[in-house]
Amino acid sequence: MIDIARSAPPSAMQLPASTLLNARFLVQGYLDTAGPLDITYSALDRQENRQVVVQEYFPRAVVSRDVDGAAVRVRDQKLFNDGLDLYRREAVLISTLDSVNVAPLVAAFDAHGTTYRVHEQLDGPRLDEYAAEHPFSEEQATDCMTTLLRALVVAHPTGLVHGRLS
Repeated sequence: MIDIARSAPPSAMQLPASTLLNARFLVQGYLDTAGPLDITYSALDRQENRQVVVQEYFPRAVVSRDVDGAAVRVRDQKLFNDGLDLYRREAVLISTLDSVNVAPLVAAFDAHGTTYRVHEQLDGPRLDEYAAEHPFSEEQATDCMTTLLRALVVAHPTGLVHGRLS
């Protein structure tokens, strides 16, 4: 069985490397698909000369990539717009969070018929990848869970639902 949350979308769905977003963020490659609603990329913030993470609202059930390689083609406009509104509201909520355990929002903008969120790239490996190579002791697992819970304590009161615990 294929795990949709961890499988790469077909390359026809991904933005090509070297796509410039918002005249500032240069897509360098595909990172992850945490769920069926977005695609995550590594990118260079050319204004600040730093690595960032770009999330593209791309609900694969109702969109496809246009032949230009960047624009989004929508098959169900109402469903797309409902999700788009929620995705934009999440960006506003994320921008209000102040915690070392939550990647700060750098920018949010619309382009190519969809919306994007850009976060600072935090140092360190993904939790699932690290744990696969370095089994946690009980103390390490407790420390890790405490860090995750601190992020949730900050996010949940705003109405934000976690989806990127990594």
